[in-house]
Formats: sequence, C-alpha cells, structure tokens
Amino acid sequence: RLWDAQSGASVATLKGHTDWVRAASHSPDGTRVVTASSDGTARLWDAKTGASVATFADHQGKVFAATFSPDGTRIVTAGEDGLARIYSTQLSDYVVRACELLSGHPDLFAEVADVCRQVGGTRAPSR
Repeated sequence: RLWDAQSGASVATLKGHTDWVRAASHSPDGTRVVTASSDGTARLWDAKTGASVATFADHQGKVFAATFSPDGTRIVTAGEDGLARIYSTQLSDYVVRACELLSGHPDLFAEVADVCRQVGGTRAPSR
C-alpha cells in the first residue's frame, strides 16, 4: 500500500505480485514506485493511481532489492541469481526496442509500424 505521509490515509494498493514484496522505493520525483518481490519480478507503478506500468522478470529466483537512480531514469535490481540488472524508466525506450525487434514483419504489424514512426523507432518496420 501507499500511504499519505501527512494524513496517514491510504492512497493506493499495488496489486500484481504473487509472493512477498521484499523492497519498495519511490522515484526521486515521487511519481513512481518500484517494488522487488520473491515472485522473481520487479514492478514499476504509478504512485498516484497504483497502476502497474511495467514488469521486469529477468532474474532467476527472488528479487531482493530495487531502487531508482538519482535522476530517476534508471532502476537497478538485485536478485537471488547474484546479478544486478539495470532498466530504463523511459517507456519510449521499450517501444523503440520493440520496433527494432519487429523490423522485417511490416504486414503483420502495420499499426505498430505507425507507432514506431511516431516515437522515432530507428528501424521501424516499413509497409
């Protein structure tokens, strides 16, 4: 749960993890929260609405910790697999990467190609 520090009122409930939440951290600007869970995922949340923004599921085993970089553009996680992983908080980075992965499939993903061009996907599929 997210709580208002002044009033003590519940602001939002973050639902999605399927096992213990081991860590939680606010972004520097207070608009996002990242959580780490024994379910093997870290999740990025909207702090105002409690909506899930992204799920990071690259660790093998539990995710022990997750926190933001000082400028809020990256998240670092530490897992049971002995690895630290770094993720971007800029969702457009993931759209651009998806566009790169979908290049070569222009007919199947025509609508995606349009989105790729709008966000500046470097290798957006062409029709």
